Amino acid sequence: MVKHRIAGLALIAMLLVFAAHPVFSEPAESGQLIGKKICREAPGPDDTTSFTIVLSENGTVQGEGSFSGATANFALSSGSWKETDDAVQITLIFSGKSYGPSGIGEGSKTIRISIQKSDLSNDREECYAFEGRL
Repeated sequence: MVKHRIAGLALIAMLLVFAAHPVFSEPAESGQLIGKKICREAPGPDDTTSFTIVLSENGTVQGEGSFSGATANFALSSGSWKETDDAVQITLIFSGKSYGPSGIGEGSKTIRISIQKSDLSNDREECYAFEGRL
């Protein structure tokens, strides 16, 4: 009889825990952001920037990307990320060849994007598709 009462109390306690846990998604915490994959396909023809990156534990991003066109042919060379209260701020640096009136030279392009943490935590896909304008 005592075993049944203890088992019943344990079952009630577990049900209360599950009932009290919110069903809606909370904004992602720092630990939940590490390893998040973010992708962007170039919508073209005026916007040719595409990338696939992963948020690393040390505040950098790993991955690949490109920006190309009549004036440049750049590849993703580095990047970093940090979180604010409700968003993830990402900086991507592309570098490579630039083309201009004086010929071919070295150049770079820095892109900064912001993604709401709640969007990343709600994303059920393997890669969060960033579709914002750059």
